[in-house]
Formats: sequence, C-alpha cells, structure tokens
Amino acid sequence: MGLNRKITRFATASPEAIADAAACLRAGGLAAIPTETVYGLAADATSDTAVAAIYAAARPADRVILATGEPLTADFIVAGVGVRPNTQLAQSAGLTIDNGIVVDESLRTSVDGIYAAGDVAHYPDRFTDNKIRVEHWVAAGRQGQTVARNILGTRTPHTAPPFFWSAHYDVTIAYVGNGAGHDRVEIHGSLNDRRALAVYRKGSNLMAVAAIGLDRESLLIEKAMEEGDRDAIEAVIAGV
Repeated sequence: MGLNRKITRFATASPEAIADAAACLRAGGLAAIPTETVYGLAADATSDTAVAAIYAAARPADRVILATGEPLTADFIVAGVGVRPNTQLAQSAGLTIDNGIVVDESLRTSVDGIYAAGDVAHYPDRFTDNKIRVEHWVAAGRQGQTVARNILGTRTPHTAPPFFWSAHYDVTIAYVGNGAGHDRVEIHGSLNDRRALAVYRKGSNLMAVAAIGLDRESLLIEKAMEEGDRDAIEAVIAGV
C-alpha cells in the first residue's frame, strides 16, 4: 500500500507508543527491540522498492538492498510472503485451475456439486469485477458460510468484500475492497493527523479504501461494499 510514494513510512511512533508496544512484547515473553520508524516495501519485482537482497547476518545492523541499489538498515526484518495454493488434488479431479481453484460467484467449481472456499478459491469479486484469491482466515470462514447456503439449496452469491487491518504502534490501517488495477489514489482527510482515507479508483470506479484512524468509516464502507451501494460509500468519503 504505497500511497504513490517510493517508500511508505507507515509510522513514526511516539515514545509512549513505543514503550507500550515494548512492554506488551516483554509481557508475552518476547524480545522487544523498539524502533521509531516502520517501513513498507513493494513486493512487485518491477518496482523501485522491490527487494533485491537481504543481509540478515550483517553487523552492526541488518540491511535490505532495494532494486535501485539503495540500502536500508534495520534492527530486524519481517517478510510476508503469502502462500501458494495446493491444487494437486483438485487438478487430478478435473477441476479448472488458474491461480487456485476457479469458482463462480456462488463458489461452485467447474465440476457440478463441488465447491471451494478459503485461500485456494479463485472467485469473481462482485464489487470490482476482479478475479481474486484472498488469503485471510475471516474470508475463509465467510466463504464457507456461502458454500453451506448453496449446498442447502439457497442460491447465494458471495458478496463479502476482502479486507485486512494492520497496526503499527499507535497507527492502524484498515483496508477494504480490492484495488488491483487501480490507476489513482485520492487522499481524504489528513495523513499528518492520522485520520484519513486513501481511496483507490480505476477510472471513475471505486475499487478499495484504506482507512487510517477512521475505523467507523471503514466498517460503514465495508457494509456498503457488501450491499453494492456505491452512493453510500461516496457519502462516507465526502464526510471525511
């Protein structure tokens, strides 16, 4: 989530927030290495912020080397690499495979009577028309509910939008929707005050919204996305 910046400085935390985070880690028996700045780097190999190399044993500090050759030093490095769907059994059974098990809006596979849900399901997102696969335990549970309704005979499309949230000290980012293919990002509110919405659009179509410090607005937008109510989403954005 770069917000059109080369490197996203997610949070420059207050001393109080750093101390609170460190205390929570120590209380859980974990080592605490407070740091003032948290960076987010793009995973896209074509991006300037793609990681070219990681030196995890370097001293006095570990280093990440960007595709541009620029080094970033770090007290520690966390890599989120995702998962690769295991589709061997589905492929052997004759199901259509493309970045997971291909399903329709009701999560039915290409073989009648077989459904797929969770990280492995590649389905059409009703709000954006993107074909997506979501790696999130909440999404897996909600998809399971959709599958159960359809097995029981209730023709039910899967409408729950994908989402995630991430807390960086005292800064929380809540993202809802699917911004793949967006061509612009609008900022509503104040990033400096940590109360803002980043709105991802493709042309005039809204694709996703990232909320910083606006949890209520994020929940309202999620509900409106599930209901397909774009006017309600724009009203929430206009009120920030």
